[in-house]
Amino acid sequence: YYVVAQDTVGNKSSVTSGSFTSNSLFDTDTTLTPSATLTEPINLPTTANTEAEAVSLFDFTLTDGGTSDGLATTVSQIILHTSGTADFSKVAWLLNGASVSNVVGTYNSTNNTLTFTGLNLGVADGASATYTVLGYYTITSGLINHQTYILSLNGDSDLTVNTSGSQMSGSNSAVSNGSGSEVDVTATKLIFITEPSN
Repeated sequence: YYVVAQDTVGNKSSVTSGSFTSNSLFDTDTTLTPSATLTEPINLPTTANTEAEAVSLFDFTLTDGGTSDGLATTVSQIILHTSGTADFSKVAWLLNGASVSNVVGTYNSTNNTLTFTGLNLGVADGASATYTVLGYYTITSGLINHQTYILSLNGDSDLTVNTSGSQMSGSNSAVSNGSGSEVDVTATKLIFITEPSN
């Protein structure tokens, strides 16, 4: 950069110059790690079919290293990758944590993703915050016992971070809920389709 002062007559001062690189403006020290709060995987029982009964299935922690910029890490979108054998479309997916409560995720069966948008997750400079993904069934028919819901998240590629604050470190590894949450079919009735002859 160059700084020049000029008065109304046109007289100029001497030119002062300096330089900087863009990555010196913001720290790149934000990490995403597994949280120690939940012991995963956690099964999703078929009796969890309302928002009040939603089960915590996956959690992670965002940490701002607080090296020198004095700025928070702000996240506006999170994309989780989905796999496993169960039908994700039969579950309502929620995100809870600091500054966010029961935000509903959108499942995309084509891309195998679960997206939470419109977020304003703020992790203060040098602080940490834990976020949890919860689920409950919106459709309980056709569920198969022990099928799995696997969720994974990479801090460097799956988070949309505000460019005017701390940035992700670039060395994050993907975190997941391990072998996946299983469908846990809990029978509440026994129905005979055909009455036994005896």
